[in-house]
Amino acid sequence: MTEKTTLLSREERRTAKVRLVEAMAAGHSWQEAVELSGLVVGRSTAYTWRRRVRQEGNRALDDGRHGHASKLRAPVRQWLVAYCEEHPDVPSRVLQRALHDRFGVTICIGYLNQVRAEWGLSYRPSQGKKR
Repeated sequence: MTEKTTLLSREERRTAKVRLVEAMAAGHSWQEAVELSGLVVGRSTAYTWRRRVRQEGNRALDDGRHGHASKLRAPVRQWLVAYCEEHPDVPSRVLQRALHDRFGVTICIGYLNQVRAEWGLSYRPSQGKKR
């Protein structure tokens, strides 16, 4: 069973990348290597990782990104879940401002909507208000 890539820790993801590249080096096709690694990646990514490991060694597989995932560390994530469960009628633009005011974290509304949807915390407008 393949685990969703975004649920892996940084170290687990790196280990899976190493497994993928090693499987390709052992003669497995890229599809078989992807299956063995448990990752969800395409052909070009698999071959890019293999090429980079040949050129730079295993350090080429380190994930040096500093994207959104680092912005949603445990305290922010816990607060966000609790707040959205308590206030499902808060739109993302208001939630975005609250996150910035409370934690100093700026998250684009599109990503915030994506995260809310993944966690089942999507915006649900209150039924009592009519325009």
